[in-house]
Amino acid sequence: MTDTLAIVEAMLGADTPGGRAYHRYDIDGYGEWLDGSGWTARKFGIGRPWPLLAGERGHLDVLACGDAQAQLQAMLAMRGRGGLLPEQIWDTNPLPWQDLWPGQPTGSAMPLAWAHSELIKLAVAVATKKPVELLTLVSDRYHAAVPASPTWFWRDSTPVLALPAGRTLVVADLSPFTLHYGFNDWDPATITERDARGLGLGLFGVTLTPADLAGRASLQFVRRYQDGSWEPATRHDVALGAVGPGTLRLSGDHAGRLAAGG
Repeated sequence: MTDTLAIVEAMLGADTPGGRAYHRYDIDGYGEWLDGSGWTARKFGIGRPWPLLAGERGHLDVLACGDAQAQLQAMLAMRGRGGLLPEQIWDTNPLPWQDLWPGQPTGSAMPLAWAHSELIKLAVAVATKKPVELLTLVSDRYHAAVPASPTWFWRDSTPVLALPAGRTLVVADLSPFTLHYGFNDWDPATITERDARGLGLGLFGVTLTPADLAGRASLQFVRRYQDGSWEPATRHDVALGAVGPGTLRLSGDHAGRLAAGG
């Protein structure tokens, strides 16, 4: 979450005279154009920051450090002359002839009831040091640690490089395949094959249970498809029983992409 937050701040955050606000996403066509003309005139435009998202951002700070005064004050500063919160605020140079000023309401909907409810919730959270919608039942369950899943899924997009002991491993793919696999760096005595079965939702997979993996130091495999072709990779490796419960290691390529925001 903290890695993702850095990306959100860089891509969606916008500093205004009243405080920091946030866009919905990086390419938003719903908002005033550069000259201040409305979306209804052009049917496309430039999305502007939404005050309610400052409130949502504030709830994270309440959880992280107990203080979201900056976000609360920003939301209050983004109100219009009547004290009402708009859907969007202006985030570029002032256009006096369009009555558009940095950090102030655009021609979007005002009041936006959703934004007002977010303001009230954030004010309560700042006072109590606890988000309004943080359910005790949920926080009590996950306070210590998230329970480790008994079944781990290996996919091309999220390969499992190390599997704790006692877990089931499912090697999944979008196409039917035969899993050609072995253990302990392709020990010839362990090499065998299994056909994938349908997992639902368009996925196919081979399931290796804790009994299948017990006593093995590592798993190696490649996939052969129904047309007889092999996947480009010559092998995939999974260390078995090498890490503690609940730990997932990513390959160097995936870890690098995550660190770079990929």
